[in-house]
Amino acid sequence: MERQELRVEFEASARRAGMRVIAVSRATLTSASKQLFEQRILGFEESPARYLATPTVREQYPGLFSCLDARIVETPSEEVTTQAVGLCVAMLGIAETGSVLLAGEQVQERFVWLGPRHVIVLLPETAIVATLEDGLYWFTQHRETGAVTLLTGPSRTSDVERILTVGVQGAEEVDVVLLTSEEEGEVG
Repeated sequence: MERQELRVEFEASARRAGMRVIAVSRATLTSASKQLFEQRILGFEESPARYLATPTVREQYPGLFSCLDARIVETPSEEVTTQAVGLCVAMLGIAETGSVLLAGEQVQERFVWLGPRHVIVLLPETAIVATLEDGLYWFTQHRETGAVTLLTGPSRTSDVERILTVGVQGAEEVDVVLLTSEEEGEVG
């Protein structure tokens, strides 16, 4: 499949799974101010109290990390994680399911996408593969990634009476910022 086809399929699958997908060029994200990122890219009306970020965000997107005044989770607590917005980088996107593969060697890293009610995942479009089988093959070649989580939309739990509840065991909202190399993803 061509990259554009993978991107279109990923976006459609992710939206069906309940995620919001925002395409933005890598250049825009790299030079984004806090206001541009929060208001124009994500559509926030007001800033969250705090961002919790994985070390990968700081390493790969230092400008974004510093402009958001994000912090790395050192000792996560329920109070901190539920009041913050999680910010992480996906290793892979799976086009057929709209899932993102998140990896973290330390428990603290995994709290960034497991604890907060709102999680923002940065996904380079070059990291999208077609199928779960392709993702599994990738994982067998990259076992040093540590523990992985396959996130497919907001947390959903249902009881025996078929009452669906969102966000009980994970995020209520998941945004995927799809990083394109093209200007078409430009937010303006």
